[in-house]
Amino acid sequence: DDLVLDPFMGVGTTAVAAQRAGRHYVGYDTDEGYVAAARARLAGDADARPTRPTRPTDQASKVAADLLTEAGFRDLVVDRKPARGAPLTVDIQALDRDGSPWWFLVAGSFATGAGGLRRTDVLWRTLARASTLAQVGPAVPIVVLATAVPAPKTANDQAIRPLIGPVLHAVVELVDPGALDQLRSFAAGVGPAQRAR
Repeated sequence: DDLVLDPFMGVGTTAVAAQRAGRHYVGYDTDEGYVAAARARLAGDADARPTRPTRPTDQASKVAADLLTEAGFRDLVVDRKPARGAPLTVDIQALDRDGSPWWFLVAGSFATGAGGLRRTDVLWRTLARASTLAQVGPAVPIVVLATAVPAPKTANDQAIRPLIGPVLHAVVELVDPGALDQLRSFAAGVGPAQRAR
């Protein structure tokens, strides 16, 4: 029943450890993305079994997978090539309610400040992966699930916009309050190609 205080808690690793050890915890952070990731992580750790430490990108992938499952996608496959001979893997492959395949790329982590698609290296790596995958499966919708999206009218935002439609079905920010509803519409087979915040 000890109380653990964690200022600048990031993705909540100390809070999870406190929860697993039967302690109370208080944590805070100035980055809303970290707070959302920590809350999601704590909610998903109800069984409180010890696990090995994860990389920051693992946490973003877990948050993404949990959102997709809650939205109604099924048969999730993580980090696997979509077809024999494909040049790279898809972070998450899933089926919508009609059994149609969707591919999801997770961009960024919750361990860096202004991360996700706001970082130029993450942006260009993600767009290159999406463009390559669009050649492998031109009929499969590709959605980028980002830990953060660029601000409107920035250079990174302008790099994404022309690809919405021809290459990307959507860009969804994982911590956006509307992300779950948007993913639910995709799982139901509705929703035009779009960039979401």
